[in-house]
Amino acid sequence: MPVSNFQIYSSLCEFEYVQCLEGRMKGRYLSINMSSPKCECLHKCNQTWNPICDTSGHTHSNLCMFMNFKCKNMQIDYMGTCCESSCSPDKLLCYQVI
Repeated sequence: MPVSNFQIYSSLCEFEYVQCLEGRMKGRYLSINMSSPKCECLHKCNQTWNPICDTSGHTHSNLCMFMNFKCKNMQIDYMGTCCESSCSPDKLLCYQVI
């Protein structure tokens, strides 16, 4: 079992998750790799246009760009560009299905 700062974690996955969160709180730009339970430093993003809207209504050009901002506790609201004004439930559903 991994040990850090006199804390015992049940698994390496839990240990790496906590280390990643602590790094984020200290202002380091880290993200949790969505496909594996380890913390990774962010790399330079490409310019591929695959828009993602976060919960603050900001459209990011792709998932990598979103992950650069994720350290500020942002979350994906829905896939696609953000609506200019309030989305109706049927319009939002359309974005989520695509």
